Amino acid sequence: MVNLSDEQLTVSRLVKLIEPDPVFLAHIIGKASKALYGSVPQSLEQAIGRNLGVNNVRNLAVLFAAQQYLTVQSVHPNIERLIDAMLLSNALFESLFASEYSSDDKALIAQLTLFGPLALLLIFHTEHLDASLFFEQWQNASSFDEFQSALAAEHNLCLYGASSLLLVRWGFTSKVNQTLWRLCQEPDAKVNQRIRCCHELAFNSLCFNQAQIHDEQLAAVLSEQQLTEAMELLAKW
Repeated sequence: MVNLSDEQLTVSRLVKLIEPDPVFLAHIIGKASKALYGSVPQSLEQAIGRNLGVNNVRNLAVLFAAQQYLTVQSVHPNIERLIDAMLLSNALFESLFASEYSSDDKALIAQLTLFGPLALLLIFHTEHLDASLFFEQWQNASSFDEFQSALAAEHNLCLYGASSLLLVRWGFTSKVNQTLWRLCQEPDAKVNQRIRCCHELAFNSLCFNQAQIHDEQLAAVLSEQQLTEAMELLAKW
């Protein structure tokens, strides 16, 4: 599925690929049933074509594979919540900013938004020597931004760069790998600020007890109208 060209990526093709896998099928239906995607789908076709979209389903396949592979031995007790935050981040960007970008740019940004925090699954894996320390820092952080700052200050680790290396290890050689590094190296670029803003909103809401989000950093990215829209989307998850 991940290697399908855009021309091959159709609803009917995805249905044929997903239907034989009841676990992934249930995963897709479950995510598509979130209120922010609209009404509950009555079929897999509706879940893909109306609620999620074919590109999102392809990206979901990557997240689901990572979740299946890295969940069993994780010090984090709720990997599903991390995956949900990645999906919510993408939904926020699509709603708040996507209309300003071309189709090609939107496809790349969706991957950056979804895959950017993917290294969380890796650093919390029990085979990682510092997994317990990372999780302790996660628990002690008051926000997603504070956790990322701790990774950078204490471990010289940029989450987005680590996610890029993880994707390379899994055989991804697309533009997303190179561009993920820019989230580390060029944090003040407009699109990077927006992506990081959506991550902050989603992870704070789902993983940090709805931590305060209207700080100076977010106010510089979101208008009052966009902030209101973001709050409405967060409430629907």
